[in-house]
Amino acid sequence: MRSFATFMSLLTICWGLHEDRLTLANNRFAISLLHGLPTSTETNIFFSPYSISVALGMAFAGARGETREDLFQGFGYARSDINDDVVLEAYASHRTRLRSLRSNSTLDEAIGAAIHERISLLSSFENVLNNSFGADLLKVDFINGGQAAVDVINGWVHGKTRGKINLLFGEPLETITQLVLLNAVYFKGTWDMVFDQRLTTKKTLYERVLYTD
Repeated sequence: MRSFATFMSLLTICWGLHEDRLTLANNRFAISLLHGLPTSTETNIFFSPYSISVALGMAFAGARGETREDLFQGFGYARSDINDDVVLEAYASHRTRLRSLRSNSTLDEAIGAAIHERISLLSSFENVLNNSFGADLLKVDFINGGQAAVDVINGWVHGKTRGKINLLFGEPLETITQLVLLNAVYFKGTWDMVFDQRLTTKKTLYERVLYTD
């Protein structure tokens, strides 16, 4: 029993390390992406790095050969010293951790894949989407039912985000589309330290960003 307990402790530490390295890789990718996005003095930039990382993780799961290696390098997995064979397990561990958090906030994640109804995914890829990412698989007809396919996707994300995102795609996708990887996040929480709205005034916000690598 003691040996088994020791083994489980080491396994937990090992997976925790993989998860931390995956988080590091995703954070680095997010910062690089932010620096590459167009800037404007009139509008703010709003995007979800986590959603992008999850979608790219699903793309990595389905890639093979040179494409898989390019994604492994491009997403920063290699730089963060995480092995190719544990990336997907780290995503699964991270997802489990998020779902187990207990707080006064609500965090719902919508992960899915819209698949053209005439193609079949490899069982190995389908298992990864289900087990590592908890993805919903949506069968649609991108060729003959363009608008209907978009309506299915929009209806799915509408339900997953409790009505906050009503329109993911406004027009039918190209008829050559075979697979669309989907991710959205619904978050609702309260401030840890509530501020008095009467003390709030509109002023210019100056932000100083320090980036170190």
